[in-house]
Amino acid sequence: IFLATLNLHCRRKTTKGATGGSTGRKSMLPFPQKMQRLGPRTMHRKAEDLELTEIFSKESKAQRLMVRSFAEDPLEAIENHITLEETSPPDPSTLKPTDVIIAVKYAAVGWVDLLMTSGLYQHAPSPPYCPGMEYSGEIVWAGANVDPAVVKVGDPVIADGFLTGPRTSGEYQAYGGFASYTVAPYQAARPLPQSFS
Repeated sequence: IFLATLNLHCRRKTTKGATGGSTGRKSMLPFPQKMQRLGPRTMHRKAEDLELTEIFSKESKAQRLMVRSFAEDPLEAIENHITLEETSPPDPSTLKPTDVIIAVKYAAVGWVDLLMTSGLYQHAPSPPYCPGMEYSGEIVWAGANVDPAVVKVGDPVIADGFLTGPRTSGEYQAYGGFASYTVAPYQAARPLPQSFS
């Protein structure tokens, strides 16, 4: 019920005032529709078939949702405090040798993600941050010290939300799953079970 209400709330278009002028309310995409626009441009191709220069070149583009500041409640956050931004894929030269870059393919929109946007969840991330605790995708880069017996480029993985993303503390807190690409320590990338699609 909450998500249905949230979706209807976000569908409100710019309204007309009594004099026929705009009230100034911005037209917003429904939250799930925002999420559908986040897929990496190269998602339809296997990571092992891609050159690193093709994924991480300066011309490569990606997108992410960002929470720039907390709101009074999740509905206000979605309407006024969350932005969809064009960005570049993570730069491997700035990452640790134990890091991986994940091309996100699926991300859940959970109650905790929404509650975090108002700063009311007990594990409050520090804005600005990218939301998205639960997501899965494909490894497109792995640092030199990543054990290939655990994960390697091309592997489908599920992110462990207790080790990476907005629920954690420290340097990985800003890397949520509502993005084309995200960064995680390789220990947080759990192999996707073969029975999962």
